[in-house]
Amino acid sequence: MVSDLLLSKLWRDPTFAGSYRGARTFQVLLKTDLNIHVPLSQIYRVLSKDQIYLIHQKVHKNYPRRKYIVHNYGQLCQMDIAFMFQEKQTEYKYFLLLVDVFSSKVFTEPLKSRDNTDVLQALKKIVSAFKSQIYEIQADRESAFISRVSKEFFQKEKIVFRPKFGKHKGTHLSFFI
Repeated sequence: MVSDLLLSKLWRDPTFAGSYRGARTFQVLLKTDLNIHVPLSQIYRVLSKDQIYLIHQKVHKNYPRRKYIVHNYGQLCQMDIAFMFQEKQTEYKYFLLLVDVFSSKVFTEPLKSRDNTDVLQALKKIVSAFKSQIYEIQADRESAFISRVSKEFFQKEKIVFRPKFGKHKGTHLSFFI
């Protein structure tokens, strides 16, 4: 069994052909050049402690996602509040964003604050501007979205509100299931 210290030294040795390479190439060159067989799990364990290896790891771009099939407008919309970068001093600091998943249309309304009343007024404008009925809205657990007045508005408009998973994993609050 090869020690972790020796593997670390070999990986950082510029005279060795497998130095500063990926884990699998390093493993193959250890076996072919030095006749040392090291399990890949040990190499990953050693390299995961090395800052140079961690900096140059590949970026993961495709994460697995849950599939949700949508058949018409308004069946599922996603909502969030975004911070507005201000070039000029205006009274508006935030945007309320509502994205229709089926058509990828984005509806926005500026907000002065994140208060329940401001968010509710902007949401009413967006719902009235939406061409068809909104059936379901998915959003994070922002206090303005889960307030009593928002619940009453969703109930009046017959909209199902589903908060995304938040800080407390495993708990999925749904108001109208």
